[in-house]
Amino acid sequence: MAMEVEKIQVMVQKMSGEVLEAKVSPEDTVRELQPRIAEELGVPVLCQQLWINNVTPQIVEKTLPVMCNQVSETIQPITNKDIAEMKAMMRPPPICVDVLCVVMHLLGFKRRGNDYQAKWKDCRKMMANASHFRTSLTDWPNDVRNVPEKQVREAQKVIDEVGELYNREHFMKMSIACVYFCDWTLSALKLYRAVHSTGQVTSLRLDGPETRPPLNIYLEEGASSLLISLVVDFETVFAYAKSYDAKKVLEALEAFKVIAPKCTERCVPALCKCLRSDDQERIAAIECIKTAFQPDDDLAGAFAEALGAAHFTEHGTEEAVEALEYLGPQNPAALRCIIAGLNAKSQMLDEFLMLRRRRMKKKRAPVEEEEVDTDKNDAEKEMRQRCLEIFKQIEAKLSAAEVIDTLLKEILLATHNPVGGTPSSGVQQEAVMAFMVASKRDEDYAMARIRERLNPEAPEAFGEQLQQIKARCAFLSIAVASKDDEKLLEAFHGCLNDDQLRGPELQAVAECFSELSSGPNPFVQSLLQQLVLWDTKKAEVIRVIMKIAPKDDSRVIEAMQRYCREAERIILDEGPGILKMAAECLNHVVTDKSIYEKGITPAIDALIRKCTRSNLAQRDASQMPLMLQTQECRLRSQTEFFLILLVTSN
Repeated sequence: MAMEVEKIQVMVQKMSGEVLEAKVSPEDTVRELQPRIAEELGVPVLCQQLWINNVTPQIVEKTLPVMCNQVSETIQPITNKDIAEMKAMMRPPPICVDVLCVVMHLLGFKRRGNDYQAKWKDCRKMMANASHFRTSLTDWPNDVRNVPEKQVREAQKVIDEVGELYNREHFMKMSIACVYFCDWTLSALKLYRAVHSTGQVTSLRLDGPETRPPLNIYLEEGASSLLISLVVDFETVFAYAKSYDAKKVLEALEAFKVIAPKCTERCVPALCKCLRSDDQERIAAIECIKTAFQPDDDLAGAFAEALGAAHFTEHGTEEAVEALEYLGPQNPAALRCIIAGLNAKSQMLDEFLMLRRRRMKKKRAPVEEEEVDTDKNDAEKEMRQRCLEIFKQIEAKLSAAEVIDTLLKEILLATHNPVGGTPSSGVQQEAVMAFMVASKRDEDYAMARIRERLNPEAPEAFGEQLQQIKARCAFLSIAVASKDDEKLLEAFHGCLNDDQLRGPELQAVAECFSELSSGPNPFVQSLLQQLVLWDTKKAEVIRVIMKIAPKDDSRVIEAMQRYCREAERIILDEGPGILKMAAECLNHVVTDKSIYEKGITPAIDALIRKCTRSNLAQRDASQMPLMLQTQECRLRSQTEFFLILLVTSN
């Protein structure tokens, strides 16, 4: 008998004709055979489909008890709590209702309607008693011979309607209970077909869930050899690569080391997904790329296109940079990504730090903001410096014009600009350094391109980003332009005709002009006009005016004196802090200090009156609502503080 055989002669044959011959113990399983197949035939375990052809009804009968156990085991992980949570959903996703309808058909429950509400009501009724429901699922294989064919047809019909989404990976996004229901229904249907079509089954698949039975279960009576057909299938690998299960993704990456050269087009997007994932997957992905591929410019371009330049600015990871550096960073698409990395602001790191804060909060451990910011800045800087090193190595191999144009496009159009930040806060130091390196090769071309963007002939071509582009061009020009460059200053003057240039962008252009010109700044008047707009951050505008205005500028003196004269309104509308900025600006601009002293007198008087009224109002504070008390106290303390500052400076 087969059970008495000491060794089984196994022959595994590929479709291409290659054969693996091995002697195995009768108790060995397919799982123990698969690593040998992977090693000797070069087919990863995930890609192996193992079949026995021309099976007899007797072999099928021998496998039925194993299949029954597997159906029951698929539902073991689910608990009464999981079922209760599922039942408590008010409006579960339709596909979750569909998988429960498949269960309902197989168990023989009657449905009362086909609309969503009726189906969900029937499903909840089926799960009313969680313990009884679980028992029904576990015992179903024992009565599989008596299940009516009509129930199975109805179940299969629902699965066919759902289509390719009916798989555990898709259900992972919905509910863990639905994953188990999906596994149970697919195993149950497979068992039903084996039981009711024993004579029609001519082949059995050995890999997958059926890898636990010993190999001798597939032997004919008295036989001692087994012929297995090997079909190479990549679909499982790509399904694992899309999984949310990190363990499965790592298995897929191991398989990619072997199959990636054979199906590069499909592997590139999957590997790029891993390069954007967590640390473990990123490290495994870069190891896979270096094992599977040789450096190749076209392949570097394919990876760069799949990742996208925005990835390097917003979600930059060192492994993505390392992949392009290894494959060929001089490819134009790869170069764009490296240049985008010079301006990296890692959102992925932001999310990581947010998660870290939450975890530390749960542990009630203090989180030092300074420590978090340091970690974030260090990681971003390391990423940018790596990109700068690569840039310096490859830029000389490319034309200066190509490099300058690519740099300008990525720097000027970068979308990351922190809330409340200036335009230059969206441009990192490494990006500026790279532009300086490239400009040395063709300074005339670099300056011409900056002038074109400061004062474009067709502004509409740049759309809503034109103001950001102008501000960043002004910022870059400081790094590469000479003092009092006439052509450049003429382009700056052209910005005065742009009515849309305002706010932080206008302030940036004005400050940069002062750095580049030894003459009077023409943007003072534009900034003074900004002070009358309600949505302007006036303190910041006044700071810039104070920096660029010439001494004894009558326009600035009049504007700051007006602020001081309207101090009472300013305190109520904008707070007392703006008065201090106006007083500082007035003090900085005038050479005759008596003008300053006379100018701030109304502000000091208003502050004194406000403090006096606030102190008198304290007597009736008990009659004020708590919110108003808090606001009044805050305003009073601010007013007293700025009064002390103004009087001291006077």
